[in-house]
This record gives sequence, C-alpha cells and structure tokens, in this order.
Amino acid sequence: AIAALKYLRNRNDLNKSEIGFLGTSQGGWIAPIAANKSKDCDFIVLNVGPSVSVYEQDIHRVAYAMKNDGWPQMAIDSAVLYTELYFQYAKDNSPKTWAKLYSLSEIIKNKSWVDYINIPENKDDFQWWRNNDYNPEKNLKGLKCRTLCLFGEYDPLVPPAENEIKMRSYLSYAGIDYEIITIPGTLHDMSTYQGLNGDNWNWPKVYWAWRLQPESFLNSITQFINHSPNNKK
Repeated sequence: AIAALKYLRNRNDLNKSEIGFLGTSQGGWIAPIAANKSKDCDFIVLNVGPSVSVYEQDIHRVAYAMKNDGWPQMAIDSAVLYTELYFQYAKDNSPKTWAKLYSLSEIIKNKSWVDYINIPENKDDFQWWRNNDYNPEKNLKGLKCRTLCLFGEYDPLVPPAENEIKMRSYLSYAGIDYEIITIPGTLHDMSTYQGLNGDNWNWPKVYWAWRLQPESFLNSITQFINHSPNNKK
C-alpha cells in the first residue's frame, strides 16, 4: 500500500492535490497501519473497517449473522459463549481451557447452527488466529491525517453498534478531523437487502425491492475528498 502511494506521488502526469488510502473491511485494519508508516498520506477512508480486534470482530460476526438469519436468542447466546471460549484458548493456550473447549465442542458440533462457529480439529488450528491477533486501537489513536469512516446499518460483520463508539473515541484521541457515517439499509458490501418491502404482497403498496448501492455511499466519499483544505475547486 505504501509503495503504491509513493508511486502515485511520483507520477508527474497526474493532476493531484492529495493522495490517501481507502481500506474496505479487513483493509480498514491495514489502512491506518500504512498511513502511520507513511509521511505522504493525506487522508484515509475506512469503508466498513473495524475499530475492534480480530477476535472481537469474529464474535460480533457470530452474534449478528445469526441474528440477521433469524436464529433464536438462546442459540445465539450458546454460539457466542462458545466463540468467547474459543478465543480464550487462543490467548491463554491453557490445557484447562482446551479441556473446556473440547468438551463444549463435542456437545454443539451437531447443532444446526454449527456452521457459524469454528470447531477445531486439533490445537494447530489456533495458530492462524494467534498470528493475526491484532487490535487497531493504537494505530487509530496515532493517525495524523483526516479520516472518513463508513458503516453499513445492518452489517453483521462490522456492526455499527459495536464499532462506532470505539472509532469515535480513538479518532477523537488522535485529534484529527474525521467523519463517521452510517449508510442506511446496507450490509457489509454497502448494498441493501432485497425482498418485499413489507410483510405481505399487496401491489403496488408492497413490491419487490432489488439490492442496490445507495448514492449516499459514493457521495459520502467524493464529498469528503472534495472538501479537502487542499482542494481549491
């Protein structure tokens, strides 16, 4: 990412006033790292980028994906409890925690909602999580460039309810100019649901609504960039 920014900065054939990063989803973890390592980054756009750790994000994924899919709260609570224990073992590598996790996984591995969770085949399955145990707090607090954060209202992977408060706190600590916008009706890919816009078919009051990307999504990005203090237009 930094190499790409440097390359654009050195292009003499481009009419440029600012160059920055746009990170989507996991890229929302990466963009602040790159921005803090670069002296030439003027702005970043975090599109459905998490403000929570990798472990927290996966716990949110389980809870909100199951909720969006209509699972009863008891099943959601069981899946979340298991996932929290899963990451506890990833952190402490304790034989006692492993025994609890293995025992619980034997109980729930035949549940109809098992596809939402991670069932380890052996202890080596945790190495990926340990290698990628990352919390963006330090990098978000260390940002020096103006920042736009976009969330999707119904995003089950980066839910605004779990990310916006932390994001606002970290960027306020950084003392930078920032905006946080939640795009109504959208999921993680910044497109809306599709389906009947009501409970019962009653044309024309109730009709099928196809998925779309709201104009407010791209408009938010272009307006943020155009309102740069370096943009004279």
